[in-house]
Amino acid sequence: MRIRLGLLGLLVLLGATTGCSAPAAATPRAVAATPALPGYRPPAGAPALCVMLARSSHLAGVAPALGALAAGAGTTGAQRRLADAADDLRAVLTEARGERADAAVVVALEKLVAALSSASHGTPAADVPVRIRTGLDAVGTLTQPVCEFPS
Repeated sequence: MRIRLGLLGLLVLLGATTGCSAPAAATPRAVAATPALPGYRPPAGAPALCVMLARSSHLAGVAPALGALAAGAGTTGAQRRLADAADDLRAVLTEARGERADAAVVVALEKLVAALSSASHGTPAADVPVRIRTGLDAVGTLTQPVCEFPS
């Protein structure tokens, strides 16, 4: 079965951080102004978490922030972008719990929020970018069937 790749593709792209770097002068708010999937319209009956993921304005800052941390450039701004992404996803997690979303979605969101939070406190341990990429992949894969993100 072919999975539509809207958010999944976005999350995989954002999670592919190995070797990434960002200039120290990158402005976190410039990245944060754009929702992950502008114009997304959820299918009938889709949970609110779908809209929240699509409207997240901080997911696009994850890959450049991890690259900046790895390069030792713009540490404070990079940490803030990761913390902002964790905050966005923490709100999605709260919504998922309230909606009694599939347990696998809740667990994937918990792991991703934990990895982003860990990375937001300094130079991440070697496994943190992998945990973030894995978490982004899992959230995308698990939410795609119900959210039907555009490809």
